[in-house]
Amino acid sequence: MVSLRSRTSRLSMFLIVLSLALLALPATAFAAPKIAKAAWSNQIAYELKSGLSSTFTCQVDQAGCWATLTVSGAKGVVKTVYSGPINVANAPVSFPAWNGLDASGRRMSTATYDWKLTVTKGNQASTATGKIAVSKIYFNLRGSLDINKSVTETRYMINEATAFYIWARTPGPDPRLSLEIHDFVIKDAAGTKVRPPEFITIPNGTTVRQWYSYPWIIPSRGNREITIANTTRPMLFKPSGPADYYMTVIQ
Repeated sequence: MVSLRSRTSRLSMFLIVLSLALLALPATAFAAPKIAKAAWSNQIAYELKSGLSSTFTCQVDQAGCWATLTVSGAKGVVKTVYSGPINVANAPVSFPAWNGLDASGRRMSTATYDWKLTVTKGNQASTATGKIAVSKIYFNLRGSLDINKSVTETRYMINEATAFYIWARTPGPDPRLSLEIHDFVIKDAAGTKVRPPEFITIPNGTTVRQWYSYPWIIPSRGNREITIANTTRPMLFKPSGPADYYMTVIQ
């Protein structure tokens, strides 16, 4: 019969060997999974075919992980886009497309929302976060214009308030970029009158937000012309060079 002292000795020896074996394991065996290239395909825009849904993607350096992807607003999580396994390592992973609706299947208010991807393996977890805009209309215009040149883009818009965010930069000291919106109207007691194009002057490297609301409205849903011109005021400024511009339109 093995004595209690012998059993205790063997148990102690086993624990020592186990501890040494665990110390010998590579550190990566306990490392949290790493998330890379987490992104989405496009902003949500309910009224545009190109914005009806957005697909989140990422890469994870370990297989056999559990992923949870959520979208949150000011009051907390509004939608769990995905909760399930990731069974591949170091390969692109696409989650189910999100149609921009909340957990109850309703459209969300126009706003910027937070998304969070949590990837877990064992008791180790990593997260990736970001923001995504949700609106009815969302599109971007970008390009470069030489001095006193213009470009006209046609985009589908709706008859609601509109925000224009535009960034412009040129190499000259006094650049000006003008923005012209066609087909706005003003409604008054005498009836509907056509409103002249709206001109907005953008100083170099500045973001401008211009909200249009009643009585200044777009008359109806449909294609609208947006003209961007690189102009200067000869009496005040010397002509500058080409202007790079980037504009976001949100309704």
